[in-house]
Amino acid sequence: NFWEVPEPAQKKANYDQSLQYYNKALEIVTASGDELNRGRILQSIAAVYNQNGNADKALKNNLEAIEIYKKLGENARAGDALYAIGVTYKQLGKPQIAIGFLNEALESGIKNNVGGIHWIYESLAEANYDAGNYKESRDLYVRFINTRDSVLNLEKSKMILDMENKYQA
Repeated sequence: NFWEVPEPAQKKANYDQSLQYYNKALEIVTASGDELNRGRILQSIAAVYNQNGNADKALKNNLEAIEIYKKLGENARAGDALYAIGVTYKQLGKPQIAIGFLNEALESGIKNNVGGIHWIYESLAEANYDAGNYKESRDLYVRFINTRDSVLNLEKSKMILDMENKYQA
């Protein structure tokens, strides 16, 4: 798993080392023609650039990853990259652009039934607030709270059921 190699370096904020590992992995998967993992590594490189404050390079890598995912029909992964781009634009103080990407990520997430929709609602609420769309922001924040609480309740219900099953066994 090439994209997992630099994880310890990334957690210690050793961005240069992380980028070295990821770029080496990118060379290897590019030479092998493994486009899916190429997209995954580009997205990981984008995450490092976001963490070290280089948003322009993060955007470039995420946009390239999206093109790969769309070409391969990996719509859920493309949605994840759209979310990352939306968050980056939000952090850059460009909420209108962020809203466009986050709405696309939301549509993709709903269509592909992926988890984490509540985080998209939260980011959309924040971007709309920053753009001065206060009513829309409030409505999205309510959706965030409702979906987040639904996920937490489902996880707690599963835990309780597991404990009951273990107790009865």
